Amino acid sequence: MGVYPLDALIPSENKLANNFDCGRITVHNAYETLKDLDILHTIKGSGFYVKTMIDSYINQTFANLYPISTNATVNTKEINYSYCDILFKHATSFSLLIRNKTIARSCFLSTIPIDVSNFDPKNINISKLIIMSGNDDFFNVKTTISYDLFKTFEGLLSFDKFKINSPLIVNYLYNSNNELCLIIITQINDHYFKYTSASKLI
Repeated sequence: MGVYPLDALIPSENKLANNFDCGRITVHNAYETLKDLDILHTIKGSGFYVKTMIDSYINQTFANLYPISTNATVNTKEINYSYCDILFKHATSFSLLIRNKTIARSCFLSTIPIDVSNFDPKNINISKLIIMSGNDDFFNVKTTISYDLFKTFEGLLSFDKFKINSPLIVNYLYNSNNELCLIIITQINDHYFKYTSASKLI
């Protein structure tokens, strides 16, 4: 099927079914699954397109907080952190704020740098920044939520001095060769949980 950039029109259900010699309903179900994951969207009378905003696929919790944040900041840091025999050399931290108080932040550990020169705090599209930086081969995402993970990543998370008691939400992103290529560590401010139901976050 190939690789399709953001905003790209992908083949119709009939065309893809013919290419792979399978039923149209099989392709339809696959496309609907990708829609549910916020990877595709439809334009009536036109077809299926790759969404420009696929943050909910990469990091659902953080993406759900975008609409209520009033500002965002970004920090980068060079690191040497080994995890699962992979050396991560770059850390990029995105923080969401409401009236200058941090409500959440995500720390991205990657093997190649994430270009934040086009970061727009009023229109965040973290997934697009990641993809445009060359981290574009995401095949699988595994998510873990745990208090225990804080000890594992505490040293890395301290560089923007945000300490909280809520559990970490960690996304492990694997490429098509099933190799770990990106780790996203998200923290939600414990104070924020007191005023917002968990159903709005996850």
